[in-house]
Amino acid sequence: MANIKIYDRADELRIEIQGEFSGSCVRDTSATWRASLPDAMHRRLTVDISEISSCDTDGRNLLREMYRHGTQIAAGNPGALGLLNEIAGPLNRKISNSSDKASNRVSMTRSLRVSVASAS
Repeated sequence: MANIKIYDRADELRIEIQGEFSGSCVRDTSATWRASLPDAMHRRLTVDISEISSCDTDGRNLLREMYRHGTQIAAGNPGALGLLNEIAGPLNRKISNSSDKASNRVSMTRSLRVSVASAS
């Protein structure tokens, strides 16, 4: 079960997602985010994914769209950073040539805009 918290401040609209990000939670978050886009020129839009426990394909697609649109994604723990890494876009991978597959090294490069949620 998911919970969405919305903090509507003068300088920022912050959406915090907690729990399972799927189904109606994705639709509600999408509607809230899209409704806030006209105000995006005047204030920051932030989506905090630090408390997401799981995320389905629709949830990942929405987060990817938000990220590509310029919405700040706050990720305050390793699991959330992994999800952010996944939605942030394609990887540029270079796999070394080696006959031993276990010793192959993968080099991943990417520029991430990461907003780390501060603990209060």
